[in-house]
Amino acid sequence: MYQGKQKQRMGLPISKKMTISISLAVIYIISSLYIYPLCIVGDQFFYRIFYEDVQSLDFGDAFLSYRSTLGAFEPVYFLLVKTFSGVIEKDVLMSLANGALVFYLARWLSRNKVSWFVIPLFAINFYLLVLLFSAERLKISMLLLLISLEHQGIKKGILAALSFLSHTQAALLIVNWLSLKVAPIINGVLHGKFNKKSFAVLGLVALCMAVAVPMSEYMTEKVGAYSEKSSGPSELIKPLLFVALTLFYAKRDRLNAIILHSPLLFGAFLIGANRIVIFSYFIFLAYALKHKKGRNIGVIVTSLYFSYQGFNYLSNLFEHGDGFYGL
Repeated sequence: MYQGKQKQRMGLPISKKMTISISLAVIYIISSLYIYPLCIVGDQFFYRIFYEDVQSLDFGDAFLSYRSTLGAFEPVYFLLVKTFSGVIEKDVLMSLANGALVFYLARWLSRNKVSWFVIPLFAINFYLLVLLFSAERLKISMLLLLISLEHQGIKKGILAALSFLSHTQAALLIVNWLSLKVAPIINGVLHGKFNKKSFAVLGLVALCMAVAVPMSEYMTEKVGAYSEKSSGPSELIKPLLFVALTLFYAKRDRLNAIILHSPLLFGAFLIGANRIVIFSYFIFLAYALKHKKGRNIGVIVTSLYFSYQGFNYLSNLFEHGDGFYGL
């Protein structure tokens, strides 16, 4: 009898959440298999060239092609493509990656008890579609970051490091998370308190720094290139909007919210808002979705707006082969 009650209390809800997550993943995989072949212009033009060329190149020449075609240095996406390019078609591989991203995103939403009334509002969210069909390296990076949220200790650190090694922009979120973890530990050490958790977090910091140092020259090169296109005080408008919305919902956690947004504001000032505001939006959601399980005006209004933007993105993609056409 006890086992039956235990199953009713624990087994069924977990099974239901898992079923929903898997179902959403399958829906997006099937949809992606139809949509991905239409993505032939913009960034996808270069992703396709690299995917086709890498099959016939040795490792060294393949990485040179990666640098010249995509202007990238991060190794995880390169290794992924180099491993599977001769085995599976690009559209199929990335459709499976889309399904995995949606699966872990759905798990994160359910784990944070977001209302199932709210979740459909993200179905064609602009930033979700950008990850699914345009920003492939960032998609893999965010997938690894979402997986890292399901682990603790060294596994979390390794997955976070791999996320950074997929796309350097992930450093903006990772640095934010580490700053929240490290600050109280440093305070504890100053007061003579040091435990296994403190050692583990500091170890993760050391691991992330070890990963970041070899990438520093590449990151400096990227910052210089982006800052020439857009930078300055005017680039702070969009991120500051999400800062204000975050502070409204953060309430007693406003200091941490400011800490999380600070590197993003600095990044927007240096390289422009377009590459940064997606992370500002994610931080806003992390706080706003906790308020009334996401059933609040901030989440609903922004979701409707980005759904409208997502509809325009899909229209451009279907008509011109690039979701960013004309934007």
